[in-house]
Amino acid sequence: MTGTNSAEERISRWLTEEAQGELPDWVLRDAFVRTRALRQARLLPAWRFLEMTRSSMRLVAVGAAAIALIAIGLIFATGGGPGPAPSPSPSAAPSPGASSTIDPATWTPFSSTVFGYDARYPAGWSLEAGTTVATLANLTSAGTNFDHFRPTPSSLQEMYGTSTLLPAGMSEDDWVAAYRDPIVQQFGEGCFPARSAWEPVTVDGHPGGLYIGCNYVESTTFFAGRAYIFTYALLPGAQPGSETKAMLEALLSTVTLHPERAVLASPAAS
Repeated sequence: MTGTNSAEERISRWLTEEAQGELPDWVLRDAFVRTRALRQARLLPAWRFLEMTRSSMRLVAVGAAAIALIAIGLIFATGGGPGPAPSPSPSAAPSPGASSTIDPATWTPFSSTVFGYDARYPAGWSLEAGTTVATLANLTSAGTNFDHFRPTPSSLQEMYGTSTLLPAGMSEDDWVAAYRDPIVQQFGEGCFPARSAWEPVTVDGHPGGLYIGCNYVESTTFFAGRAYIFTYALLPGAQPGSETKAMLEALLSTVTLHPERAVLASPAAS
């Protein structure tokens, strides 16, 4: 054991031995505002609130450490005096600006050979194509069973798409119930509206529904015995707005469905 201490040890000792009772209220409020989303990410289900890649986890860890060091530095710089309470950070917004500027004609074309559709995604975004067949059982986790379109490779907000074959003999209504009921039971109707409340939408000439959940906007369209799902998911705790919906609608406007190309293609595909 050496006679020197790391920066982490000195900070820990100061927090536990010297700073008890000295942290001003504005530091505590700041910590609450900046870490609320991280707590929600742990509490809310992975099915809709994006799985973290290793690079994303490192990004969050670095951010948390930076917040702690900034707060401590401000205390020393101000002599422990109070400061104004910071305003909460705004919810994450889609990368493009106003919805009127969205032009999907300039987006990058993509063909899904696993899920059977063509679409375009925003120019400059990254693509992670799905490699795993989507089923009713694994739709609760947006992993390799979805195609992922992200502003940056490590972004925790994204658009994604997939399709899955309906089990033999299962009606569309029964499929929707099986898809949404576990989430509703745990988190309430607001996280996944009933099919009767979906807004009508057309995807490649086929009727579907669009709905807004806890931190996402999503559409489901049934065609040739398959359910096609396209989603724009924000950060945990963020509230979708008109721009989020406009982005997903722009994506949907570029989609053409090709169920005959999908893995485990429906016999009804034409």
